[in-house]
Amino acid sequence: MGNAVAKCKQISLLSDEDPDEDWKRQNKEAENNEVYGLVNLTSSGKLLEVYRKGGKQKLQKFIYTQITPYLLGKGTGCVISKAEYTRFKTPNKSHLPDKALLEAIEKENKCALWEVRDHEVLVCWDLTKRGSVGETPLHLCYLNNTREHKEIAECLLENYGKLVYDVYEGNEYFGESCLHLAVVNNDIEAVKLLVGKYGARIDQRATGRFFLPEDSKDGITGQTNYFGYAYFGEYPLAFAACMDNKDIYDYLIEMSLQDSTRLGTVDPNAKDSFGNTILHQMVIHNLPDMYAYVLKHPKMPADPEMINNINMTPLALACKLGRSDMFHMMMELSCMEFWRYGSVQCNAYPLQAVDSIGLKGEINRSGALMMIVDGKTDEHLEMLRSGVTFRLLEEKWSVFAKRQLTWRCLMAVLQILILSVCVYTRPPDNLLGGRDAKSIVRYCCEIILCIRVVVVFAFEIWEISYQGIGRYLLALMDVPAKVIYLFSCLLILSCLPLRFAGLSYVEDILFIMSVPATWTYLLFFFRGIKSTDMGPLITMIYKMITGDLLRCGIIYLVFLLTFSPVLYYLYEDTQHPTSTEEDKTFDTAYGTFMALFLMTFGQFPYDELDHARIPTLAKLIFVAFSLLIPILLLNMLIAMMSNTFQSIQEKSKKEWLRQWAKIILVIERSLSKSDLLKYQSNYSDMIPMKKARHRPFGTSICASDNSGKTLGDPQVDEKGPGLIIVKSRGRSLAQARREAQAKWKLVGSNARSKLIQQKMGGDDVASRAESQQRRVLGAFNVKKLKRSGSVGPADI
Repeated sequence: MGNAVAKCKQISLLSDEDPDEDWKRQNKEAENNEVYGLVNLTSSGKLLEVYRKGGKQKLQKFIYTQITPYLLGKGTGCVISKAEYTRFKTPNKSHLPDKALLEAIEKENKCALWEVRDHEVLVCWDLTKRGSVGETPLHLCYLNNTREHKEIAECLLENYGKLVYDVYEGNEYFGESCLHLAVVNNDIEAVKLLVGKYGARIDQRATGRFFLPEDSKDGITGQTNYFGYAYFGEYPLAFAACMDNKDIYDYLIEMSLQDSTRLGTVDPNAKDSFGNTILHQMVIHNLPDMYAYVLKHPKMPADPEMINNINMTPLALACKLGRSDMFHMMMELSCMEFWRYGSVQCNAYPLQAVDSIGLKGEINRSGALMMIVDGKTDEHLEMLRSGVTFRLLEEKWSVFAKRQLTWRCLMAVLQILILSVCVYTRPPDNLLGGRDAKSIVRYCCEIILCIRVVVVFAFEIWEISYQGIGRYLLALMDVPAKVIYLFSCLLILSCLPLRFAGLSYVEDILFIMSVPATWTYLLFFFRGIKSTDMGPLITMIYKMITGDLLRCGIIYLVFLLTFSPVLYYLYEDTQHPTSTEEDKTFDTAYGTFMALFLMTFGQFPYDELDHARIPTLAKLIFVAFSLLIPILLLNMLIAMMSNTFQSIQEKSKKEWLRQWAKIILVIERSLSKSDLLKYQSNYSDMIPMKKARHRPFGTSICASDNSGKTLGDPQVDEKGPGLIIVKSRGRSLAQARREAQAKWKLVGSNARSKLIQQKMGGDDVASRAESQQRRVLGAFNVKKLKRSGSVGPADI
C-alpha cells in the first residue's frame, strides 16, 4: 500500500484553486484521461464499444484482462488509514510524521472535506488512476443511467465487487458513491443490487461542494437559506427522502436493521454538516407528504424536536423559510383531538414551540409566531391569515393587547394635549418670570409633561434590563414611530437644564422639534385599528419614506450638488444684482442651493439668467436642470410611489395583519414575566404533551427496553400550554369514507367491464401489461441509441 500512496503524492485534490476548476479539468482531460477512455459522458468509450459488439461475454473478458491493472490488490482492494489518505490529499505535507500531519491539517480546518474518512477504508480503484474529479468507470455508468451503462456496471461488479466501496475523491463531489447516484435516479433495482448483493455502505456521506447550499459553497457559516440544487442531506437515506421515494427509503431502513455491521447504520435523526436531519430536509424541499411519512414511519420514526446548528427544529425552520403548507401540516400532526361531531371537531394544539411566551414567562425568540411575524415574504403573510397563529393572535389581543394598547393611546393623547397647551401658552421670552394665570397653567403643564417623560424613560430602562440591549434595539426596528417618540421625549427633557442656564434660543429649537415628533407617535396606534384602510396606509407611508423617498433623495442631492457650484460661479462678482440687493438669489453658495431647491417645484427665476457672466451657458444649464429634476426625477418618484401603493393595496388585509401582530408583540415584550405567565394561562389550557420514548440511534421502534416497554410508546407525563380550537371541517370522516368507497367501486366496475369485453382473467391482464411495458421501454431505448448513432446487434 505504501507504493500506491507514494504515487499519489504528485496529485493534490485539496487546493485553493478556482471552485470551477474541477469542471474545467474534467472537460480538458476528456481525451487524455484513461478513465474517460473506458466510459465517458458522451455515450462512448471502450467498455461501451465492446459491449455493443460482443455483448456480456466479450465484456466480461475485456474487464478481466484490461481493468485489473487499474485496481489495487488485483481487485480485492487495499485498506487505507486516515494518515495515508491525508498524505494523498496533501502531498506538500507528506514529509511530516502521521501525528504531526493530522494535527497540522486539523489546525488548517481542511479536514472537513474528508470527514467521512475518519477511519480505515477499503479502496479498490487506484487513487492515482481516477477521473479528473476522483470518479471511477462504475460511477460514470450510474451517472449515465442508460440500459447499456447499467449492464456494464453489473459486469464490473460481478468481476470486482469491491468497486462498490469507491467514492468520488475530488472536492466538488467528494464522498458521493454509486448508491447516491442510484437513489437520485430513483432506481430501486440498482439500489437493491448495490446494497443487497454487493454490500454498499448505506451510511456513506456526500460532502463535496456540489452538495452544499449555493451560499455556502465557499465555506459553511451559520447564515444560509439552505437553497442548493443538490443539497439533499449527504446520506443516501436523506437522498431517498428528498427524491420523495418511499420504496428506497423503506428498503434502506430495512437493510440497516438486518445487517448494520456490514452495511452501516441509517437513521432519520442523523445530522449533516449543517445539523439538519431528514425532517429538516423535508422542510427545505417543501415535501409535506414525505415529512408525514418520515415522522410516522412504522419502524424508524424521526424525532421532530431535533435541532440543527442554528438551534432550529423543523417547525422553526418552516417558519423561517415561509413554508406555509408545511407549517399547517405540522400543526395538524402535533394536535390532540378531544371530540368530533360530524364535520365539527375540537383539537388542542401545543404552544410550546409556537407561542412567543416561553414556559417561564420569557420572550421566546425562536417561537413560530415570532419568526412568522418577522418574515418578509408573501408566504409568511399566508401563515398569519389562518390556523393556529391567527387564533393565537386573536386570543392575545382579547386577553391583554387591546386593553394595553387603549391605555397607552389615552396616555399618549393626554401628553399631546398637555404639550399643545404648553405651546399655545408659551411666551416669546421671559419663560421664568411670568406670574399671571396663563403662566401658572403653563408651569403646571410643563411639570406634568416632564414627569411623564421621566416615567417613560424609567419604563424603557426597565424594559432594557428585562430584555437586554440587543433584543430591545431589535424590537425598536419594528416600531419607527416609537423611536421618533422617544427622541421627542429626550428633546423635552433636554429643555429643562437649558431653561435654567438661560439658553432660551437653544431651548426653543429643541422644543419646536419635539412637537411634531410627539404627534407622529399616534401613527403607532393607528396601525392597530382593525380596518383595511388605516393600517395599510401607515405601512405605505413607512415604505415610501424608507424606500422610494430615500433612494430618490440621494439622487436628488447629487444633482443639486452638481448644479450649485456651476451657477454660483456664473454669478460670482457680477455687476448686476440677481434680483434685489436684499434678496440675491445666486450670490452665495447657500442662496444658490436654496434657489435650485425652489426651482424643483416650479419657481424659476428666468429673468435673472441674463445677469450671469455667460447668459447663454446659464440658460443651457437651466434647461438641463429643468429636464433632469422637475420633469424626470419627480415623475420617476411619483411612479415609484404609485407602484408601492399598488403592491400594498393588493394585499392590504395581509399587510394589516402583519402590523397588527407586530403591535401585539411590542406590547408583549414590555410586560413582566409574571404578567405574561398570567395572561398565557388565560388564553391557553394545560394539555398532555406527547413525546416518543427515547429510541437509540439506528434501532427500530418495535424494539423493547429492559423493562419490557416498547421504545416508541408515547409518554404523557408532562403537561404544557395548549390552544383549544373548535372548527368545522369541509367533510366528516364518514363522508370521506363513503367517497373513497364510491371511487373504488367505480374503478372496480370499469375493470370488470374491460375484462368481460376482452374475455380475460386478472393474471392475463397483468401478464399482457408487463409485456407491453417491456416492448415500449425497448423501443424507446433503441430509438435513443439510434439518435446517438451507436446501435449494435445486441441492442435490437
